[in-house]
Amino acid sequence: MALIAIVTTLKAGYDIEKQEMNNLGIKVGDRFTVTDIDMGQSSTSIYLEEHSGSFNSVFFEFEENGEEINIYSDDRYNPYLSMYDDCDEKNLQ
Repeated sequence: MALIAIVTTLKAGYDIEKQEMNNLGIKVGDRFTVTDIDMGQSSTSIYLEEHSGSFNSVFFEFEENGEEINIYSDDRYNPYLSMYDDCDEKNLQ
């Protein structure tokens, strides 16, 4: 099933991002199908089926199969989690 982004705020992010959300008529509670996630170390871009370009993840919460999901703690979406799969605590000291 698809990952869904749900708009939870329009008061986060940079002013230009808030203005773009407003220009597109996006409202709190709107739901969009996520086509891609580009998670960086300091920002995460969300790509939506219904709109071109990317959006700051701070505007959204996510659900999959009707259940809330934290994309930041799920290694399917956060590539940094899998970087440490082969490490154990002894190797990190």
